[in-house]
Amino acid sequence: MRTRTTAATVLAGLLLATLTACGGDGESDTSAKSSASPSSSPTKSYTFQDCKELLEYDYQQGESKDASGDPECSHLTSDEYSKAVGEVLAGHKDDILDQTARQLVWDEAWDELTPDRQDEVCAQIERDGVDAVGQQLKNSGAEPKGHETEMAQYYLDNKC
Repeated sequence: MRTRTTAATVLAGLLLATLTACGGDGESDTSAKSSASPSSSPTKSYTFQDCKELLEYDYQQGESKDASGDPECSHLTSDEYSKAVGEVLAGHKDDILDQTARQLVWDEAWDELTPDRQDEVCAQIERDGVDAVGQQLKNSGAEPKGHETEMAQYYLDNKC
Protein backbone atom coordinates (compact mmCIF):
# COMPACT_ATOMS: atom_id res chain seq x y z
CA MET A 1 0.00 0.00 0.00
CA ARG A 2 2.90 2.34 0.77
CA THR A 3 4.18 1.87 -2.79
CA ARG A 4 0.81 2.82 -4.33
CA THR A 5 0.53 5.86 -2.06
CA THR A 6 4.07 6.94 -2.91
CA ALA A 7 3.50 6.29 -6.61
CA ALA A 8 0.30 8.32 -6.52
CA THR A 9 2.16 11.11 -4.77
CA VAL A 10 4.87 11.06 -7.44
CA LEU A 11 2.21 11.11 -10.19
CA ALA A 12 0.47 14.05 -8.52
CA GLY A 13 3.82 15.82 -8.13
CA LEU A 14 4.61 15.30 -11.81
CA LEU A 15 1.24 16.72 -12.79
CA LEU A 16 1.64 19.66 -10.40
CA ALA A 17 5.15 20.41 -11.65
CA THR A 18 4.00 20.37 -15.26
CA LEU A 19 1.03 22.60 -14.53
CA THR A 20 3.00 24.97 -12.29
CA ALA A 21 5.60 25.42 -15.01
CA CYS A 22 2.97 26.86 -17.32
CA GLY A 23 2.65 30.05 -15.27
CA GLY A 24 3.24 33.63 -16.38
CA ASP A 25 6.63 33.05 -18.04
CA GLY A 26 5.12 30.92 -20.81
CA GLU A 27 2.63 33.63 -21.72
CA SER A 28 5.21 36.38 -21.97
CA ASP A 29 7.44 34.11 -24.07
CA THR A 30 4.55 33.51 -26.43
CA SER A 31 3.88 37.24 -26.74
CA ALA A 32 7.53 37.87 -27.50
CA LYS A 33 7.52 35.14 -30.16
CA SER A 34 4.33 36.49 -31.71
CA SER A 35 5.60 40.04 -31.94
CA ALA A 36 8.93 38.90 -33.39
CA SER A 37 7.23 36.93 -36.16
CA PRO A 38 6.73 38.70 -39.46
CA SER A 39 3.06 39.59 -39.88
CA SER A 40 3.08 38.42 -43.49
CA SER A 41 3.79 34.81 -42.48
CA PRO A 42 0.76 32.54 -42.61
CA THR A 43 -0.09 31.14 -39.19
CA LYS A 44 -1.33 27.62 -38.68
CA SER A 45 -4.38 27.24 -36.52
CA TYR A 46 -3.83 24.57 -33.87
CA THR A 47 -6.47 22.62 -31.97
CA PHE A 48 -6.74 21.11 -28.51
CA GLN A 49 -5.95 17.74 -30.13
CA ASP A 50 -2.75 19.14 -31.65
CA CYS A 51 -1.58 20.12 -28.16
CA LYS A 52 -2.41 16.68 -26.79
CA GLU A 53 -0.50 15.06 -29.65
CA LEU A 54 2.55 17.20 -28.88
CA LEU A 55 2.34 16.32 -25.18
CA GLU A 56 1.94 12.64 -26.05
CA TYR A 57 4.92 12.79 -28.42
CA ASP A 58 7.07 14.47 -25.77
CA TYR A 59 5.99 11.87 -23.20
CA GLN A 60 6.80 8.99 -25.57
CA GLN A 61 10.24 10.51 -26.23
CA GLY A 62 10.88 10.78 -22.49
CA GLU A 63 11.04 14.56 -22.79
CA SER A 64 7.99 15.66 -20.84
CA LYS A 65 8.18 19.42 -20.40
CA ASP A 66 6.01 22.48 -20.14
CA ALA A 67 4.70 22.95 -23.67
CA SER A 68 2.27 25.76 -22.90
CA GLY A 69 4.42 28.19 -24.89
CA ASP A 70 4.75 25.92 -27.92
CA PRO A 71 2.60 26.90 -30.92
CA GLU A 72 0.49 23.75 -30.60
CA CYS A 73 -0.56 24.68 -27.05
CA SER A 74 -0.07 28.44 -26.68
CA HIS A 75 -3.62 29.23 -27.81
CA LEU A 76 -5.13 27.19 -24.96
CA THR A 77 -6.27 28.75 -21.71
CA SER A 78 -4.55 27.58 -18.54
CA ASP A 79 -7.53 25.33 -17.77
CA GLU A 80 -7.53 23.84 -21.27
CA TYR A 81 -3.79 23.20 -21.10
CA SER A 82 -4.20 21.58 -17.68
CA LYS A 83 -6.91 19.36 -19.11
CA ALA A 84 -4.67 18.32 -22.03
CA VAL A 85 -1.81 17.46 -19.65
CA GLY A 86 -4.19 15.56 -17.38
CA GLU A 87 -5.61 13.53 -20.25
CA VAL A 88 -2.15 12.56 -21.51
CA LEU A 89 -0.96 11.58 -18.02
CA ALA A 90 -4.17 9.69 -17.31
CA GLY A 91 -3.54 7.67 -20.46
CA HIS A 92 -0.21 6.57 -18.97
CA LYS A 93 -1.28 6.21 -15.34
CA ASP A 94 -0.56 2.49 -15.13
CA ASP A 95 2.85 2.87 -16.79
CA ILE A 96 3.75 5.75 -14.47
CA LEU A 97 2.68 3.79 -11.38
CA ASP A 98 4.62 0.70 -12.53
CA GLN A 99 7.75 2.73 -13.25
CA THR A 100 7.51 4.52 -9.91
CA ALA A 101 7.11 1.21 -8.08
CA ARG A 102 10.23 -0.15 -9.84
CA GLN A 103 12.20 2.97 -8.99
CA LEU A 104 11.23 2.67 -5.32
CA VAL A 105 12.61 -0.88 -5.28
CA TRP A 106 15.77 0.26 -7.08
CA ASP A 107 16.22 3.10 -4.57
CA GLU A 108 15.93 0.65 -1.69
CA ALA A 109 18.47 -1.70 -3.32
CA TRP A 110 20.83 1.25 -3.90
CA ASP A 111 20.51 2.39 -0.29
CA GLU A 112 21.53 -1.08 0.89
CA LEU A 113 24.91 -0.75 -0.89
CA THR A 114 27.89 0.69 0.93
CA PRO A 115 29.19 4.01 -0.41
CA ASP A 116 32.26 2.21 -1.82
CA ARG A 117 30.04 -0.29 -3.66
CA GLN A 118 27.87 2.55 -4.99
CA ASP A 119 31.02 4.18 -6.40
CA GLU A 120 32.02 0.85 -7.99
CA VAL A 121 28.60 0.46 -9.60
CA CYS A 122 28.77 4.00 -11.03
CA ALA A 123 32.29 3.42 -12.35
CA GLN A 124 31.22 0.16 -13.98
CA ILE A 125 28.18 1.74 -15.64
CA GLU A 126 30.30 4.64 -16.92
CA ARG A 127 33.07 2.29 -18.10
CA ASP A 128 31.04 -0.57 -19.62
CA GLY A 129 27.81 1.23 -20.54
CA VAL A 130 24.21 0.84 -19.49
CA ASP A 131 23.41 -2.06 -21.85
CA ALA A 132 26.42 -4.13 -20.78
CA VAL A 133 25.72 -3.64 -17.08
CA GLY A 134 22.04 -4.41 -17.62
CA GLN A 135 22.97 -7.67 -19.35
CA GLN A 136 25.40 -8.58 -16.57
CA LEU A 137 22.64 -8.02 -14.01
CA LYS A 138 20.25 -10.23 -15.99
CA ASN A 139 22.83 -12.99 -16.20
CA SER A 140 23.80 -12.75 -12.53
CA GLY A 141 20.37 -13.54 -11.17
CA ALA A 142 20.59 -10.48 -8.91
CA GLU A 143 17.47 -9.11 -7.30
CA PRO A 144 15.31 -7.22 -8.03
CA LYS A 145 14.43 -8.95 -11.30
CA GLY A 146 13.29 -7.29 -14.51
CA HIS A 147 14.14 -4.06 -16.29
CA GLU A 148 17.87 -4.37 -15.52
CA THR A 149 18.99 -2.05 -18.34
CA GLU A 150 16.40 0.52 -17.30
CA MET A 151 17.67 0.18 -13.73
CA ALA A 152 21.28 0.78 -14.82
CA GLN A 153 20.17 3.88 -16.74
CA TYR A 154 18.20 5.08 -13.70
CA TYR A 155 21.29 4.68 -11.50
CA LEU A 156 23.45 6.52 -14.03
CA ASP A 157 20.95 9.37 -14.34
CA ASN A 158 19.98 9.68 -10.68
CA LYS A 159 22.61 8.15 -8.43
CA CYS A 160 25.99 8.46 -10.13
